[in-house]
Amino acid sequence: MLRFAAFLVAVATILPAGNTFGAEDPPYRPTFPSECAQTFSLTVRTADGGCLSITGFIEGTFFKATYDTGITRLVGGAFVSGLQETDFGPAQAVVGITQQPYFDMALGETIWREEVSDAYVTIGDAISITAGKRNLEWGSIATIYNEEPFWLGDLFQPGLAPFANDNRWDYYPYLGGHVVQVSARLPSGITLQAALEGLEGTGIAVGVIRYDGHGVNAYVAGIVDDVLGDSRYRNFQTNSGLSIETENARIRAHATTWWTDGVDPTFNAGLIVERDFDLFDVTLSGGLHGQDDSSMVCSWSGCTPVGRYTLGWGVGATLGLDITPIVRNELGASVGAYDAGGAARAADKLTVSLTESLGVSGEFGLIHSRYDSGFSTYYYASTRLDWRPGAGVTASAEAKQYSTGTYELVTKMEKRF
Repeated sequence: MLRFAAFLVAVATILPAGNTFGAEDPPYRPTFPSECAQTFSLTVRTADGGCLSITGFIEGTFFKATYDTGITRLVGGAFVSGLQETDFGPAQAVVGITQQPYFDMALGETIWREEVSDAYVTIGDAISITAGKRNLEWGSIATIYNEEPFWLGDLFQPGLAPFANDNRWDYYPYLGGHVVQVSARLPSGITLQAALEGLEGTGIAVGVIRYDGHGVNAYVAGIVDDVLGDSRYRNFQTNSGLSIETENARIRAHATTWWTDGVDPTFNAGLIVERDFDLFDVTLSGGLHGQDDSSMVCSWSGCTPVGRYTLGWGVGATLGLDITPIVRNELGASVGAYDAGGAARAADKLTVSLTESLGVSGEFGLIHSRYDSGFSTYYYASTRLDWRPGAGVTASAEAKQYSTGTYELVTKMEKRF
């Protein structure tokens, strides 16, 4: 059931690019100026020609549902970068501190923990070397967003997890950490990267080739874990993505595979085509998923898979229409199947921009699912209020009611600086 639910998420249609309200911003990732002459909001120049930059974020979310008494989530972080020119190129030192809630199993409660998530040095320009500790969330050279993530979830509202090429790498939770990373940027627009990461453990080897130019962004990445350990069964993963953008169209594609020695690979692949017309825009998407559902029978001589390989597919489409300069309507549908299950869904969403910073949206959807044991059909209705007053502040409040009798309430506020 969990694999089927994950597949339903993987075949959902993404939010059309033209929508302003009702969409979550991409996850926070700290960025710093590559040179002191670059404009940056919080930059202090030093007497010796260097500069000090500060960035960070604070995010608070409250979630309440029929099946939960209420969850409050508050995270934040601050990052300081010092930049100085050297004979080898700019040298940058970054220190970051984050505060996040952790559930302590022994105490049975959530506690706050502050930790130094980043403490590393980077030196060089066209050829650069990075060494130190980097955040597990975004510190790997393989944390590839490819311009922007492939959002998942409901037809129009982003969900909790991005597509595989957003690269949360569930099979490699220790990417980043203690690292040594090397990057070489060629004049042709190609960048070559290699790294040893997770050195506090048994080490993970990462290699990436990127290209960026002429409206094309592409990459290929490869990962092998336990390179410093003695495990007989290592994990492997490949990841590739392509983004082509023109004046009124965009094509994005990705393909990801991962496998362990002796086991058939699991893969995800997706294609999304967006096209803007004078009065409306269209988004078409499709995805494939393959997974080895067999179990492993192991002995001293090795492991043998017992079971079968399962395939799934999904397609979807959305149509966006700007009725007036402040009113937008979006209609979408998707259908998919995985093993003996399947699902079809349709939804309509109306968004009204009350002011330049305030917007309200309403959505109604129908979902029909098929499982081994039978069928399930339900509908939902939701309304959402978005506020973007500027200065890096965003806030939203949403209420959703399902025909099954359950409801969800979510409020969120974030400040980036």
